[in-house]
Amino acid sequence: MDFLLDLFSGGGVSAIAGGLGAITGIIGNWLVKREERKTLIIEFDQQHKMAILNGEQQLQLASSERKTLSIKGDVAIDTTEAQAFKDSLAVSAKLVGVGFVDGIRGLMRPLITVFLLVMCSILAFNIHDLVGGLESLTSNSVFQLYRDIIFQLLFLTSTAVTWWFGSRPSKQRRLNLQQVSI
Repeated sequence: MDFLLDLFSGGGVSAIAGGLGAITGIIGNWLVKREERKTLIIEFDQQHKMAILNGEQQLQLASSERKTLSIKGDVAIDTTEAQAFKDSLAVSAKLVGVGFVDGIRGLMRPLITVFLLVMCSILAFNIHDLVGGLESLTSNSVFQLYRDIIFQLLFLTSTAVTWWFGSRPSKQRRLNLQQVSI
């Protein structure tokens, strides 16, 4: 009984109260620290998400800048090539001023064309004589030869038309080029 009286009379109560206070303090500190950790986790998670979003935004910005620079580079190349082509046309269109030289320059395309036609004709006639004419070939060979001739004629026609007319600008285009250079 003395034990109970001592317990309730002062010494024991303060010990129990001190122990309970310590336990309550420990639990309270633990709860505060747990909330602080949760808050830090939320803050760090938010910072992590923002860093990811910032990184994605930077990647998109860099990609957009890369595309813009690529387009600017393509435009610069096209502009330079167009200017070089224009300069080339201007140089090739200039007359030297010597009638003989200008005459030779004007006759080069027709002379080369006639020369190539004559050479191809001579070659064809010689081959015709060497193989004994078309009668010596099988019908399959004649068909293949006929097919090849048609393909070659189509190619030569497109090449000749492009060569003759492709590099010579029309009057309207020449006027446009002159207006652009002014």
